[in-house]
This record gives sequence, C-alpha cells and structure tokens, in this order.
Amino acid sequence: MRRRSGGFTLVEVIIALAIVAVVTVLLLERRVGIVEEAIQSRDIRTIWALAGEKMAALELDPDLWKGDGSSSSGDFGELDAAYERFVWEYVIEKHEVPTNDPSNLNEKPKEIYRLTLKVDGQGLTSPIVLEAEMPLQEAATAVSGAPGADGSPPPPSGQPPEGATTTPPPVPPGVRK
Repeated sequence: MRRRSGGFTLVEVIIALAIVAVVTVLLLERRVGIVEEAIQSRDIRTIWALAGEKMAALELDPDLWKGDGSSSSGDFGELDAAYERFVWEYVIEKHEVPTNDPSNLNEKPKEIYRLTLKVDGQGLTSPIVLEAEMPLQEAATAVSGAPGADGSPPPPSGQPPEGATTTPPPVPPGVRK
C-alpha cells in the first residue's frame, strides 16, 4: 500500500466548495436586502422633502384658498425627471369649526380651509398624508388697500395704522447703531 502524501482528497475539496458556495449565496442575499432597504430609506427621505416643498407651495398660492376649495393631482416630474415616479394629490375643502364659547348662541361657527396632501411613490409601503388648516381670509383684509372696518380709507403705503406702535428691527450682531 502506498502512503498518502500531504494533499486533500476530491471529496474534501467538493465539500469545502459547497460550504463556500452556500455562505456566498447567503451573504449576497443579505447584501441585496440591505441595498433594497437603503433604496427605500432614500425614497422615504425624498418623498418627505417633496411633500414639504409641495405643501409650502400650496400654502403660498392665494388662488387655491378661494370659494369652496379645490383639488388637483400630478407628479414631481416638473422639478426633475428623476422624481416622475413620485405623485401628489391634494384636496382643499371649506369646513365649519364650532366656536370656543358654546354659551354665546349669536356667534356663528368659524370657517376654515382644510388641506389634505397625499404623496406616494412606486415601491413604498404606504403614502405620506399631510394636513393643514388655514383660516378664511376676510374680504377686507385679503385685498390690499381695502378700507378699514369703520369705512375709513387705508393708511398710506408704508405707514402704520393710526395709533399703532412700531418697534425697530433688531440690530444684527457686530453692527453698530
């Protein structure tokens, strides 16, 4: 009989390769899961930023806050082509809110606008829904230069109303008066 020299047998090499293959598959599978989670986290951060930008744009558009409300939908493709897969939908509705003093029967309920913004994207588990409430603008205060409540003309442009006190703006640090 011959003595074995210091090498591995074919069976030992095949077993070692099988173990390496199984470990590699498990590690690659976990890596794919980590990459998918990172992509979803990035999309969630992006959708929150886009929702905040859209909410600010809606709040600042005075044409939306008239009448009984409005609604629309679209995507963020106008900002960048990469954002076309993120879609938005908003509804603005007028609602009555009960007054704070139920004993005063002569006081009418106040009206507000309620904005509901829904932002969604492909592959996200659930959409983001933001809500805001805005007071109705009174006709006299919403129009610049409208007369006061007593019928008096508005103050000249740049002038405070009669009897109003003004305070100067704060001086920035490092600036002398």
